[in-house]
Amino acid sequence: MRNYLKLSLILSFCFFELIQTAPPEQDIEAYFKYLATRVEEVRDKCEEESGATYDDLEALDEGKIPETETGKCMIACEFIEYGIINEDHKYNKDGIYDMLPKYLREDKTLDNFRKLTDRCERAVEKVEEGDVCELARKLKLCFQQHASEFGIKMFMDVENFGYIDYKK
Repeated sequence: MRNYLKLSLILSFCFFELIQTAPPEQDIEAYFKYLATRVEEVRDKCEEESGATYDDLEALDEGKIPETETGKCMIACEFIEYGIINEDHKYNKDGIYDMLPKYLREDKTLDNFRKLTDRCERAVEKVEEGDVCELARKLKLCFQQHASEFGIKMFMDVENFGYIDYKK
């Protein structure tokens, strides 16, 4: 279960609300403490709200995407909390576009993340409106499956912390 806490830091490729709240002058160690606390709060809230089971959390811990309704809704809750899905239960591509330049400085990397964002928008076009849990599942699946096509290596070091490694 502890590994799931670290893995949920990734949430595919975005920390939206977490990154947006980080003042640039803030000490990085203190900020990582803040991130860990915030991620734990979101995880606990979403675990309770979704009714996620031990098996759902284990699947997420192993990097799998749960097929159960409770597991999919766990992902949806987290994506809503982090702004990947907006309050209208739609993929928040514009929010992602607005957020990316705040922490990606290289034009090529920024462009690649935008391409992934666009690619995943197409992947969820046919999700039935109102099915936010299925939307979240398909988004997470898309991020995991297609990141490498755009030179983005999703790396999760569950023992030492999760991060995203951007290929050069």
